[in-house]
Amino acid sequence: MALQRQCPSSPSTGLQLAAIAVAVLCPWLAVSVPLSDWHSGIATNYGGAQDGMNPYDPSFGTKEGACGYGMLDKNSYPFWSVAAFSLTNSFSVAGPAKACGQCYEIKCVDIGGPFGGRCSKDSNQRSVIITITDVCPECATDHIDMQALTFNKIAPMEVGRIDIMYRRVECTPPEPLLVDINHNNGPGAWLRIVVSKAAGYGGIKLVQMKGSDSDWMGMNNKYGQAWEVPVTPRLPWDFRMVSDDSQEVTALGLIDSQGKTGDVPTNVQFALKGGAVSEF
Repeated sequence: MALQRQCPSSPSTGLQLAAIAVAVLCPWLAVSVPLSDWHSGIATNYGGAQDGMNPYDPSFGTKEGACGYGMLDKNSYPFWSVAAFSLTNSFSVAGPAKACGQCYEIKCVDIGGPFGGRCSKDSNQRSVIITITDVCPECATDHIDMQALTFNKIAPMEVGRIDIMYRRVECTPPEPLLVDINHNNGPGAWLRIVVSKAAGYGGIKLVQMKGSDSDWMGMNNKYGQAWEVPVTPRLPWDFRMVSDDSQEVTALGLIDSQGKTGDVPTNVQFALKGGAVSEF
């Protein structure tokens, strides 16, 4: 059954709605609900001076990350607040899709590790929420590689390496699920899409499509959040996405013409554990 979240209309939710409005256009609650216990690790950063790059320019996980999201707009969710996991990280191994799209709170820790004393001098600015958009093959299990500007929010990027605690949290994008149509040659041909901006658990474990002459058919997860079928049915095409906590949403008639490519917003989104909602 398709799940479409709508803003609460009860007068008793007035204060809640006011808080939501501050976040951006009636997204849902900005406070991310924890989904795991804390884990200890280290964090580094990419795309800055240590890589001979300008941190304000796209690079690695904001440009061509392994999750398939392509070039990310720093002015749109997740606002370059992104990072890469090790392939051996327990969350990456558990999946789905090597944790692509999942969100994590990362907290700089000044005491008890080999890199103490490197956190932000402001004790209120030592935590940030990131989205996984890439993998880091050279990273050890609990080593997280963060985009330099995001790292800089909790510690000066010049220090290079910090001790952290991290935990999985709900994702709270202020918009519906987004489908990026990479390749579309029409009925009978190959199709690839990338699904992003999933709320709640953030991960997508199943994508199906349906045409006017077909039943639901599974799409193959080729890498990250890229999904393909070798032969498509007749237009228009509906898409069903299932999150890794088994919520299901359906975008009806999402693709209705041959050759249509690029970002296509849906009108559906996954619900949050806390029940906070939004309208699209």
